[in-house]
Amino acid sequence: MSEFSREFSKEKPEVIQWAFREHRRHSNFFPTIGEIGELVHRRRHEIWEASEAEREKREKREDEEKRKAWEASPEGRATLEKLANTNPHLVKPIPEPDGSARAKLQEQARSLNQKAESAE
Repeated sequence: MSEFSREFSKEKPEVIQWAFREHRRHSNFFPTIGEIGELVHRRRHEIWEASEAEREKREKREDEEKRKAWEASPEGRATLEKLANTNPHLVKPIPEPDGSARAKLQEQARSLNQKAESAE
């Protein structure tokens, strides 16, 4: 056991525990240092991949929030309008301010309700 302790002294205890549990799940014999080393490497890689995926998701969400804020700003709207006038295929349709979009949806809802009432 002391050799395991020396070999993996810099590893986090939860990673070592996971490696031993994983080995016990698949083997009836005491593991070699190499087997535990492979499992430790695998676990560290899994943890790294999970943190990278979370980081990428967070960065994508932050970028999307920044893009929306920029598009809603007067400077962003002006730039998008200039691009749309230059080449409409370069730019997504410019979103309307939230108030007018909401008003349109409310008007559509009223219209649908009136049609439904008159059909009855």
